Amino acid sequence: MSTSDETPARSNEKASTVTNRESFNLAETFVGFLLTLGLWMRLALAAGALLITTLVFGTALRSDWDTLGIQMIYAAIYYLLLVSRTYDRFSIDHLRRRNCTNETK
Repeated sequence: MSTSDETPARSNEKASTVTNRESFNLAETFVGFLLTLGLWMRLALAAGALLITTLVFGTALRSDWDTLGIQMIYAAIYYLLLVSRTYDRFSIDHLRRRNCTNETK
């Protein structure tokens, strides 16, 4: 007999929470990698904005206001990056666009 105080439902809930955290970590890593490389910038920024929106919503439901303030700064940074995406000069997307226009000339 197990000496654990956890019921099977609680154990399943913990496993589900860990899986959700792992998937968020994987998504954050993937989006960060794409943004660092400058590859598929619009898609990466949109995915990052959706991810940060989800995190902000969950943090607001938990009433963790200190963390929410930091996440709102991240959301503002994502907005600024998305708006100023046309000015990028140091990304793989920019190099690909430049090569495509050079080939057509």
